[in-house]
Amino acid sequence: MSPQYPEYFHIGLPKTGTTSIQYLLEKDQRINLIFKSGFFTTTDFWTSVYDFYDAEKQVNIESDETMVRGFSNYGKFVLNLEHIAQKAPNAQIIITIREQIQLMESRYKDTLNSVYYDGTFEDWLTCTQGLDYISFCHFSLLYKTVKLFFPKEHIHFLFFEDLKNNNTQFFQDLYQIFDLPPPSDISFDVHKNKSPNFQDLELHRRTNKYFGLSVKRKYSEWVKPYAYSMVKLLTPEQRTKNHKLWKSGTLYENLEKAFKASNRELIAQGILSESKLKKYGYLI
Repeated sequence: MSPQYPEYFHIGLPKTGTTSIQYLLEKDQRINLIFKSGFFTTTDFWTSVYDFYDAEKQVNIESDETMVRGFSNYGKFVLNLEHIAQKAPNAQIIITIREQIQLMESRYKDTLNSVYYDGTFEDWLTCTQGLDYISFCHFSLLYKTVKLFFPKEHIHFLFFEDLKNNNTQFFQDLYQIFDLPPPSDISFDVHKNKSPNFQDLELHRRTNKYFGLSVKRKYSEWVKPYAYSMVKLLTPEQRTKNHKLWKSGTLYENLEKAFKASNRELIAQGILSESKLKKYGYLI
């Protein structure tokens, strides 16, 4: 029997509430949530059989918010889309987005918190991960790339800000794509992957700088909290210092222009609502 493939693909973006969305979908007994199978993004596509589909469920959805990035052992985004289109040409593509500056600041804060990265925000913007985020934060380019493989009516944008501020409406919109009524008991914490606050940023960066090169990666998970406490004790003044990440300057100003043009392009094409973008502070 030939393998079956999901009807829906949630392809990100990272830092747009994807953990909360996956949490709720996993609890819904009508839905088979396939979490980062790796089939469409790695060499598994050529070497294995897709056996994640559950024919007894009303909805099969693969959710992998890192699919847009093409890092580590993942293929590039265009290749991942090509794989989906080959196996599931009628798939519905779901993309959750977030105001671009807030999205990138959130990712940078997570990077300081989770790994031994000691660069500034501007350093991060120019590194491989930062450039990845800049790339897919050009939402019009993201849309045009997906549209190479799937028709306009199969591409759905949902807002992180709706999830954060009115999750009932967000899940009504999501379940409308599934052609299912949403669950009656929607309860979860949209901040499951909440980033450290601004006051903690410099402490994390200093911890990474002073201890990162002397601690092996496999020990970092339990060493870093102690190192962080030591740096905090030695630099208590940092607790009240306000750290502004997005600053003025050529790089920031040109990125703002690029994001503004990208957002306006999607407004002009009727893909995104101008009123909603204004409501949530997107650059337009």
